[in-house]
Amino acid sequence: SGSTLVALTDLPLLEWMRGGPKGPRSFPTALPMQTPFGGEIVAVLNLAATVVSPAFASSFLVPSAMQRVALGDSQQLRWTVRGVDEQARYEFHLMAFRLKHVPDGESAAYLQHQRVGKRALLPLVKTAKSVQLQCEKVAVMGLSASHAPCSFGHDFAITGPLITVGDWLVFLLQW
Repeated sequence: SGSTLVALTDLPLLEWMRGGPKGPRSFPTALPMQTPFGGEIVAVLNLAATVVSPAFASSFLVPSAMQRVALGDSQQLRWTVRGVDEQARYEFHLMAFRLKHVPDGESAAYLQHQRVGKRALLPLVKTAKSVQLQCEKVAVMGLSASHAPCSFGHDFAITGPLITVGDWLVFLLQW
C-alpha cells in the first residue's frame, strides 16, 4: 500500500466577515490543481465552503465575562457547540494560560508566546486535561432548562502551585 501525490492546491483565506447577513455563508470557488513541482494545471476542484463565524459556531455561556475566583475553588465552564448531536459524547481538551504583563524591555523573552496587547499567554501545560461529555439542558443565564440550549460543562480547579493568587487566566477549549 502507499500513496502518490499527483496534484495540489492552496485553499484561499475565506473572509467570513465581509458583507451579507450574519450567520453561515457559502462561498463557491474553483481551485486549480497543479502538479507538485512543475505547476502545470491538471484539474480544477469545484468547492463550496460554508464558513461560520465563531460567534455562531459556539459560545461560552459561563463565565460570560472576567471573573474573580479564589485559589482552591473551581470555575464552572459552560459552552455550546453548533450542530451538536444531543445523544453523542464529545471529547474536549482544556488548558489554562497565565496572562502575564510583559514590560517593554523584556518583550524579546516572550516572542514565542501569543500576545494580547502587552500581555503574553503563558501555557500552564500541567493544567491540560481531556474530558468526555454529552451535552445537557441546564438552567443558565436566566433561562430555564427547558429553554436553554444544549450545552457542555466542566468545573476547572483553580489550584496551586501553577496558579497563584492574583493570576489572570485564559482557558483554551478545543474539540
